[in-house]
Amino acid sequence: LIHNIKGSRDIAEDYPLPKQFKGFLYELRKKYGRTELCEHKHSCISNAAESFSYNFVIGIGVSSAMVLLRNLPILFKNPANLLNQLFSKSTLRIPTFFGLMPLIFHVIRCSLNRLPWSDTMFRNVTAGTASGFAMLAFPNVSIAMYVMWKAIEIIYFDLVKQGKLRALPYGDLLLYTVSTGYVLWQITIEPQAIRKGYLKFLLGLTGNR
Repeated sequence: LIHNIKGSRDIAEDYPLPKQFKGFLYELRKKYGRTELCEHKHSCISNAAESFSYNFVIGIGVSSAMVLLRNLPILFKNPANLLNQLFSKSTLRIPTFFGLMPLIFHVIRCSLNRLPWSDTMFRNVTAGTASGFAMLAFPNVSIAMYVMWKAIEIIYFDLVKQGKLRALPYGDLLLYTVSTGYVLWQITIEPQAIRKGYLKFLLGLTGNR
């Protein structure tokens, strides 16, 4: 989930790309512009397109590796089935998700940079929130929960840094203790509410106790 906000990564120069695609990126850089508030080097459209392309390729690699690992037993028995899975629509869900995250972020953020009344915090929060719609391509509860709590953590530490909130002593230990206790309570009272994979992991960790 690399957004390349400051444009420090240059895929046209740093990576071996097909000549036609590289020429297409250079054309996007020269033909379109950027605002004074934009932190990236080249045009807004090229930055969004390059970020999408980079993340999409990473997603292809991750998704293909997952398919290969899941199908190692049939790799030599039925290679045709493996090829069908590699080129199926489901394999493209993760790459599409990875690519849409920075694409939506840059489109919204660069658009808001053209509005004189918007401040930095508003632009970043709005663009970051909008990029969450990328999960429509790959709905996943675990990722959604992680992103939500990570966002709460970032906002909390930012407010502490601004002096609007006080840092809670040993807050990380307290939060971990409460969270662990809640999970164990759920396993005892409502084991059906715990995801099967996580429940199996905990049972194996505790020796089925």
